[in-house]
Amino acid sequence: MSALIHIQHYPALVPNGTTVIIAGAMGVPQSFYRHFAQWLSEQGFHAVTFDYEGVGQSLNRHLRDNPSTITDWAERDCRFALQNAKQSYPDNRIVWLGHSLGGQMYPMVPNIGLADKIITLASGSGYWRLNRRKVRIQALLLWYCLVPLLTSSMGYFPGKSIGAVGDLPSGVIRQWRQWCLHPDYLAGVEAERYFSGLAQVPEDICAFTVADDELLGQQAVTRLHENLHGKQVRHQTLHPDDAGVKRIGHFNLFKPQFRDTLWQAKLLPEMTH
Repeated sequence: MSALIHIQHYPALVPNGTTVIIAGAMGVPQSFYRHFAQWLSEQGFHAVTFDYEGVGQSLNRHLRDNPSTITDWAERDCRFALQNAKQSYPDNRIVWLGHSLGGQMYPMVPNIGLADKIITLASGSGYWRLNRRKVRIQALLLWYCLVPLLTSSMGYFPGKSIGAVGDLPSGVIRQWRQWCLHPDYLAGVEAERYFSGLAQVPEDICAFTVADDELLGQQAVTRLHENLHGKQVRHQTLHPDDAGVKRIGHFNLFKPQFRDTLWQAKLLPEMTH
């Protein structure tokens, strides 16, 4: 299991007793989060990043030969990342910080009970009708045309060449397609796995919406977290004005330009809460 994924540790400079595991977005390599992870280590957190199998430094064979699904990423890769973090610092409190996909699938992680707190960032239902209006037509083109045709002809999804998501194993993109075409997203398609895992999900959950997220709006974020039946979720919204900028968007939050604004003023209090 450990040979399938690459994990990077950023040891705390002055330990505060908390480990933060950063679970990334679909097709986004862990290197994308390195500035944020380095900043966390400077704040006293032990930060952990990892690549899902088939992404970034966990790309260990051609994607045509990669049988991974998102379920595998949750049940195998995320499980190992949590186990590794717990074994490395067994006395530390653990915060699971999920960006987009990483903040959607954690109920499917078998040992998510090792986490003490969940923070989701720009994580919402990917059901196409809940996408921002500007991207709905693009979503339909993706799910009904590009994904079926390109995946069947190439044996994997060549997202980089068309500027969509990134290169992904066929099992991953096909499962994601199912989710995005279902009104209840992953909770509808993976109902048994999803709801059976809720008992282990920690009670401390905070969901951050990015006000100008070009992909997901507040409705999508709310809909995703409504599926956490019985869990109380604190919602916060990050506005460009909070950082004195014109735009944040779905991905820019992890750029170092936000270390003294959004990271310090908005995210740090939640990670230490």
